[in-house]
Parts: sequence; C-alpha cells; structure tokens
Amino acid sequence: MAVAAIGAGYALNTLPAHGIAARTAVSISGTSFQINGTTTSPNGLLLNSRMVQGVWDDENASTVGNWKYPNTGVWDPQRNTNEFVAAMPSYAAHGVHLLTVGLQGGGPEPNSFVSNQPWISTAFNADGSLKPAWMSRLDQVLKAADANGIVINVQLYYFGQINRVSSPSGIQAGINNVVDWLVAGSYRNALVEIANEDDNGAYSGTYINSGNVWQAVAQAQTRSSGKLKVSVSFNGGSIPPASVVSQADFILIHGNGQSPSGITNMVNTVRNMSQYKASPKPIVFNEDSTSLSNMDAAVNAGSSWGYYDQGSNNYTDGFQSPPVNWTINTSSKIAFFNHVLALSGSPSPSPSPSPSPSSSPSPTSSPSPTSSPSPSPSPNPSPSPNARAHPSSSAASARSPAAVPSAAPSSVTGSAHAGTMSTPPSRSGLDDGSPKSRQPAGAALLLESLAGLIAIVVIGALVVSLYRRR
Repeated sequence: MAVAAIGAGYALNTLPAHGIAARTAVSISGTSFQINGTTTSPNGLLLNSRMVQGVWDDENASTVGNWKYPNTGVWDPQRNTNEFVAAMPSYAAHGVHLLTVGLQGGGPEPNSFVSNQPWISTAFNADGSLKPAWMSRLDQVLKAADANGIVINVQLYYFGQINRVSSPSGIQAGINNVVDWLVAGSYRNALVEIANEDDNGAYSGTYINSGNVWQAVAQAQTRSSGKLKVSVSFNGGSIPPASVVSQADFILIHGNGQSPSGITNMVNTVRNMSQYKASPKPIVFNEDSTSLSNMDAAVNAGSSWGYYDQGSNNYTDGFQSPPVNWTINTSSKIAFFNHVLALSGSPSPSPSPSPSPSSSPSPTSSPSPTSSPSPSPSPNPSPSPNARAHPSSSAASARSPAAVPSAAPSSVTGSAHAGTMSTPPSRSGLDDGSPKSRQPAGAALLLESLAGLIAIVVIGALVVSLYRRR
C-alpha cells in the first residue's frame, strides 16, 4: 500500500538539543529482531515490559495530588524519569531489552481505562507540536536505554488522552514531529507504536481510527525514510486488520484477558493471514499481564511477550500506577525478571563502543537471579523544580498509605537496585575461610618447617665432623 506524504511538521529548533552517538541499533531480519546485527535471545524475540509512564506527567492541578510521593507530598515528573533510568541496568542484566514508553502515558489508576480522562498527560499540544519537558525526559530515557542495550518502543497516542490533540491535522503533525525528532537525534534503539489499542472507540472519527491507521503507519515509515520500524497495537484478544498486518514492520498484539491457549491461538491466527504469509515479520505482545504461563505460551509460539503490571498508587506495586517504584521489588516483578533471565540465557547484547562519554548508567552484567523482595531504595534528595505540590483534598489524602517504602534513588548513575542481588567482588589473596583460600598459607608453613629441619641437620653434621678431627 502507498500513502501520500503529509506536510511538514513543527520546527525542531523549538525543542531542547537532543540526540546520541548510538551504541544500540535495533533491526529486523525476517521474523527475528536483531540488536547490533546479532539475533536477540531467545530465538530472535524481545521479551519486554510495559513501562508506559517512564516520561509521564499530569498538568491538571486538581488531579496531580493523586500521584504524590509519600516522603515529599508532591508529584515530580523528573524524579519519576530519574528513577526509571536508574533501574535500567537491572532490567538489561536480566535479559529484558524492550520497554514501552508512552507520550500520552497509560491508565494511571487501576480501572481508569476510559476516554477523556481528567488528568492532562500528553507530550502533544493541541496542534500536534511537542512539549519540551516531555521530549527532554524521552531523550534521557533513550540515552540510558542505548547505554544498556535496551530498545524503547515509543507509543505516541493513548485512547484516554487522544482528545488533547484537537484535529486530524494535529494528529498527523504530531506523528511527523515525533518521527522528525527521533530521526534528527539518531536514535537507533527506537521503535514506533502509533497508538495504543487502536480499536478502542475513542479513536473512532479520528485520523487514526482502526480502518485508517495503516495510513498513519505508512506516514511514519515514509517520513523516516525507512529508518524507523513502525506498528500499532489493538485491544486484548483483538487481531489487527489485514491492512495493518500488511503495512506494519512488526505486529503488535495484546494478551489482556487471554488464557495460555488464547495466546497461542492469537499468534496462529496472525500467521495464517494471507497478508502475513506474503511478508512474515516479528509478532510482539507488548501488553498482557503478570502471567508467566501466558509468557511461556507466547515464547513457545515464537512470539515476543510483554509484562504488564498495573499495581497500585502506593510507590510499591506495579509499573503503571504513579508514583511508580521502578525497582525489581515485588514477588511478581522478581518472578518475571528471573523467568526472562532463565529463558534468554545470555542476559545482555553488548552495546557498540561509544565515541563520546555518556552520563547514563552502564550496563550491568552477569546478574544473580533476584531472590526475594527487598526494601525500597535509599531516600531521595529534595524534589526537582518540576515537582508540584498537590491541592489538599480528601481524594489526595486517601491515597497516602499508612506504611510505604523509602524513596528510590534519583541519580541516573546509581547501580544498586532493590531486589537485585549482585555477585560479590573477587577476594583474591584473602582468606575467606574456604579450604581453597587456605592452601597457599599451609604450603608456605610446611616449606618453612622443612627448611628449618634441614638447617638443623646440616649444622649438626658440621659439629660432629669438627669434633672427630680433634
């Protein structure tokens, strides 16, 4: 299919400087993903997690208090991104090399999946131009991911916030602006998801409704001159329309509400479509649940699978309800990351050498499997200038839990992560109490004793010889 080129977007010079000398490049070969030319493990798949609030914010003064951090009483979007970035080495060390991050977020509360949401959570202005603060945080995320061998699936639109972009031309401009920004920044570790769950009714009547969204996919592909791989996702259990299966670079499906057999059936249904047979490509669940049985079913069917953990707004559980604790700190998170590590074998494709210094965290290597939930990280510094005090209200105060973990670190260079156990450092030359460490000391003592004995015998023989001569 072909699509007419859409007009120019908004000037990039209105946004902060951004971009990287890429060390992590994602590509597709047939039905497999590759990172830096090496097929991903296991079997060309990208096991992944939905981290859609990684650059999230809420500009609504009447709802921002819902997301306050328990130890500061304010919501801080920069702290949120800092803590997300700080956790990335632990994700990569467990073999997770694909994360979905949204420019309109996702449902920030359990059961908040409605259109026209009250919070204002969007990187787009009404005309499709981009908000500098959001893009600055996305730049930070992409750089940190690049340093850790991680690919970011950039989700543009979300059904609960699509109404924040006022017109078809605004939606088209928004796509152009994001694509231009990614290409100008030379981010080779980015995939593009035009919209989350595009068959949701909130998109009907928009430029990206499910019958027309293939044209938006083609628009992004053409705009990037093929440099970006583009797709769009659909509701849990839904199969993408033939036009999308034909046009997209990879197939995005959701497994919400599905059993393991349902996961298998979804993959097989896509594979049996004539459009797929004409052009096979990777199949990716980038949203499902915390079910490891569903994960196994997807992997066995040859599909990538995505962990989705909604959690609660308690700075402990899940990865989607702000304030998010981005560490591997609960039994569900630990089980997922350990299972990925077991399936992927080799945890981390090596990023290519960087020609310039990076302030982002370095990849963590060879982790021990995470064992059990541990306390949340050490206390954070004062909130950043982006922190906003919440209005006092019963709804806001009701969200303050009786007991909460201490805050996660806000430094992007931190390497300690709750719930992750690292291998002890080498103790070469030290006695650690093991028989092996004591062998050198025992041998030395024996040699010293033998030398002393020989010296006594030699001296005795000389004395006897001198006495006989007399």
